[in-house]
Amino acid sequence: MDYNSLKILHLINKFTKEVDSEIILKKSNLPYDDFVEIMNNLNKSDYIRFVGNGFVETTNKGKTFFPNSIIKWVLNNILAIIAIIISIIALFN
Repeated sequence: MDYNSLKILHLINKFTKEVDSEIILKKSNLPYDDFVEIMNNLNKSDYIRFVGNGFVETTNKGKTFFPNSIIKWVLNNILAIIAIIISIIALFN
Protein backbone atom coordinates (compact mmCIF):
# COMPACT_ATOMS: atom_id res chain seq x y z
CA MET A 1 0.00 0.00 0.00
CA ASP A 2 1.41 3.40 -0.95
CA TYR A 3 1.91 6.35 1.40
CA ASN A 4 -1.21 8.28 0.37
CA SER A 5 -3.43 5.24 0.83
CA LEU A 6 -1.98 4.72 4.30
CA LYS A 7 -2.50 8.40 5.06
CA ILE A 8 -6.17 8.30 4.04
CA LEU A 9 -6.82 5.04 5.91
CA HIS A 10 -5.22 6.55 9.01
CA LEU A 11 -7.37 9.68 8.70
CA ILE A 12 -10.54 7.60 8.38
CA ASN A 13 -9.51 5.42 11.35
CA LYS A 14 -9.32 8.52 13.56
CA PHE A 15 -13.12 8.70 13.47
CA THR A 16 -15.02 6.13 15.53
CA LYS A 17 -18.06 6.16 13.26
CA GLU A 18 -18.78 7.13 9.70
CA VAL A 19 -17.23 10.32 8.37
CA ASP A 20 -17.95 12.56 5.42
CA SER A 21 -15.46 11.93 2.63
CA GLU A 22 -15.21 15.70 2.04
CA ILE A 23 -13.62 16.08 5.48
CA ILE A 24 -11.05 13.42 4.62
CA LEU A 25 -10.38 15.08 1.26
CA LYS A 26 -9.69 18.43 2.94
CA LYS A 27 -7.41 16.91 5.59
CA SER A 28 -5.46 14.78 3.11
CA ASN A 29 -4.46 17.69 0.83
CA LEU A 30 -4.60 15.45 -2.25
CA PRO A 31 -5.96 16.26 -5.69
CA TYR A 32 -9.58 15.15 -6.07
CA ASP A 33 -8.86 12.60 -8.83
CA ASP A 34 -6.13 10.90 -6.78
CA PHE A 35 -8.37 10.90 -3.72
CA VAL A 36 -11.24 9.22 -5.57
CA GLU A 37 -8.91 6.57 -7.00
CA ILE A 38 -7.44 5.81 -3.57
CA MET A 39 -10.88 5.63 -1.97
CA ASN A 40 -12.07 3.21 -4.66
CA ASN A 41 -8.97 1.04 -4.20
CA LEU A 42 -9.46 0.96 -0.43
CA ASN A 43 -13.09 0.01 -0.98
CA LYS A 44 -12.20 -2.79 -3.43
CA SER A 45 -9.62 -4.11 -0.95
CA ASP A 46 -12.28 -4.12 1.82
CA TYR A 47 -10.47 -1.63 4.05
CA ILE A 48 -13.36 0.85 3.91
CA ARG A 49 -17.00 0.83 2.88
CA PHE A 50 -19.23 3.56 1.58
CA VAL A 51 -22.20 4.02 3.89
CA GLY A 52 -24.12 6.44 1.69
CA ASN A 53 -24.40 10.11 0.76
CA GLY A 54 -20.62 10.50 0.65
CA PHE A 55 -20.02 8.97 4.08
CA VAL A 56 -17.39 6.31 4.61
CA GLU A 57 -16.32 4.05 7.48
CA THR A 58 -13.54 1.56 8.03
CA THR A 59 -14.11 -2.15 8.14
CA ASN A 60 -12.52 -4.44 10.70
CA LYS A 61 -9.78 -5.15 8.18
CA GLY A 62 -9.08 -1.42 7.91
CA LYS A 63 -9.10 -0.88 11.67
CA THR A 64 -6.62 -3.67 12.32
CA PHE A 65 -4.31 -2.97 9.37
CA PHE A 66 -1.68 -0.96 11.26
CA PRO A 67 -1.27 -3.28 14.30
CA ASN A 68 -1.25 -6.33 12.01
CA SER A 69 1.42 -4.85 9.76
CA ILE A 70 3.65 -4.11 12.77
CA ILE A 71 3.23 -7.63 14.12
CA LYS A 72 3.89 -9.10 10.68
CA TRP A 73 7.08 -7.05 10.32
CA VAL A 74 8.35 -8.15 13.74
CA LEU A 75 7.62 -11.81 12.99
CA ASN A 76 9.36 -11.59 9.62
CA ASN A 77 12.44 -9.97 11.15
CA ILE A 78 12.64 -11.75 14.50
CA LEU A 79 15.95 -13.47 13.69
CA ALA A 80 17.55 -10.17 12.70
CA ILE A 81 16.25 -8.54 15.88
CA ILE A 82 17.65 -11.36 18.02
CA ALA A 83 21.00 -11.16 16.21
CA ILE A 84 21.23 -7.42 16.85
CA ILE A 85 20.42 -7.88 20.53
CA ILE A 86 23.06 -10.62 20.88
CA SER A 87 25.68 -8.51 19.10
CA ILE A 88 24.95 -5.53 21.36
CA ILE A 89 25.23 -7.71 24.45
CA ALA A 90 28.48 -9.23 23.16
CA LEU A 91 29.84 -5.75 22.42
CA PHE A 92 29.50 -4.67 26.06
CA ASN A 93 30.93 -7.89 27.56
